[in-house]
Amino acid sequence: MREQSLDREIKSTAAASITTSQTVLNATTTSD
Repeated sequence: MREQSLDREIKSTAAASITTSQTVLNATTTSD
């Protein structure tokens, strides 16, 4: 059960990372 929780945490962290990257990318593209 602990392993599942860790896996979920990794996935949500990865999702947050991707979202941040897309936001930065969009901001860069928009200002260009």
